Amino acid sequence: MHLNNLEQEQDTGNKKQNNNLLPSTFDLLPNSEHALAYVKIKSLLENYDLNNITPLQALQLLNKIKDDLK
Repeated sequence: MHLNNLEQEQDTGNKKQNNNLLPSTFDLLPNSEHALAYVKIKSLLENYDLNNITPLQALQLLNKIKDDLK
């Protein structure tokens, strides 16, 4: 019972934290640019098996994402 309460409190805290991040990050790009960036990143992620990615591949992927968002 005590464990359930702790998990519930943690879930509530995570939701509050995510809600605080949304307003600051959500409107950075106009809708059309946001949609294009989403599609680019989604296609990049589909090319990788994220469960078996090496640290070097992860860094390369992050670099590609960063370059696409410029």
